[in-house]
Amino acid sequence: MLTASVAPWFFYARPAAPKITGWGDTGYITAPTAGNRILEETTVSAQLSAGVKDASFKVSNGSKEIRLETSIAGRVASAKLTADILAQLGEAANGKITLYSGEEKLAEITVIYNIPEKEPDPYLVDDFESYYGADAMLSSAWATNKASGSNITLSLDAEAGRAQEGYAMKFAYSETSGGWAGATITKEVDWSACNALQFWTIPDGKKQKAVIQIQANDTCYEVYPNQYEDYTARAGKPTLVTIPFSEFGQRDTQGNPKGGLGKDCVSVSSFGLWVNAVDNEFFEGDTVSGTIWYDNITAVQTDATEVSFTDPQAEHVHAYQKVIQKATRKKNGSIVNVCTGCGDTKGKKVIYPAKSVSLKSYRFHYNQKAQKPTVTVKDAKGNRIPKAYYKVVYKNNKKPGNATVIVSLKSKYYSYKGNFKKNFEILP
Repeated sequence: MLTASVAPWFFYARPAAPKITGWGDTGYITAPTAGNRILEETTVSAQLSAGVKDASFKVSNGSKEIRLETSIAGRVASAKLTADILAQLGEAANGKITLYSGEEKLAEITVIYNIPEKEPDPYLVDDFESYYGADAMLSSAWATNKASGSNITLSLDAEAGRAQEGYAMKFAYSETSGGWAGATITKEVDWSACNALQFWTIPDGKKQKAVIQIQANDTCYEVYPNQYEDYTARAGKPTLVTIPFSEFGQRDTQGNPKGGLGKDCVSVSSFGLWVNAVDNEFFEGDTVSGTIWYDNITAVQTDATEVSFTDPQAEHVHAYQKVIQKATRKKNGSIVNVCTGCGDTKGKKVIYPAKSVSLKSYRFHYNQKAQKPTVTVKDAKGNRIPKAYYKVVYKNNKKPGNATVIVSLKSKYYSYKGNFKKNFEILP
């Protein structure tokens, strides 16, 4: 009988290990970080692979490119972006820093040159001007979400008639039956000084379910403009929309009760714009597509009690927004209601510099509880300052001995903290 002979495993040849001859020239920029605002002289640096011998940086503002004097130490390249070069670049939202090996591009990042960040406006959701026409900046601020089979594209549009002023956001969607798409932006603010939301828009007339959404106090509030005939009637026309907070309903509560936002607006956390697909004559096959423009989305104080959709060029209706000018140590501040449309003002209140702090009582007897004497803060005119304007902290205020009250002025109303201190005594 014939039998097969099997050789031991070590008789078989092993496959040869791959031979690595090199990865070529590579590198990445380590400083600054992509998206940074560069407002003063700064150092640019990059990590290089072993094969890079002739590395350099170039900076660009979109129309002008300048090579930086670059030095290499080991595998690190560095260069100084000087104040002079920064001045030559001017203001640029689409600035770039590029790393080269000879003339081969190794890495590139986008940065912002000479454009400081705006002082945040607590009532403004977005006017779309702070992105300077850069869609990438818009996309980093607004987070998009969509159902399977749906699509959404956000972009900035400055074409005449498509923005109230400057840039507007172009909200383009494509959805299948039952689909949805939208975008949200974080906005952690107190809107208790306002009673309505106002924005400029161009409806697309596709009769889909447009959603205006405010998240406040862990509750989702929504309004659906398409449910109003006046909104549908303004398809393709620039429209100023004013929605009192009282018209927002609770999305996740049975019956969608209205009225809660008037109280919960003290703790707003985000704002959203959505479109939900509604099967109708505007579907082409199994898809509906449309575009809506939005601009100058803001919370306002208004006398309006109903939702309105008006021609921005029609007779002006005031919509006031509270503007705070902080008081300094030597100069008065103010709180005034300013119309977002025409600049009309009303209800001005002066904020005088804080001058003195006093306690209702300076002596207590130990009772195993924390002692918190009532604090009175007065301004330079001798008027009592409201509690909302300052913060009180008590220290060592439970056991016998000396205790301290520290009063700090809130940065919303004052440009300085103050940090007034008062001592009181806890007797054994």
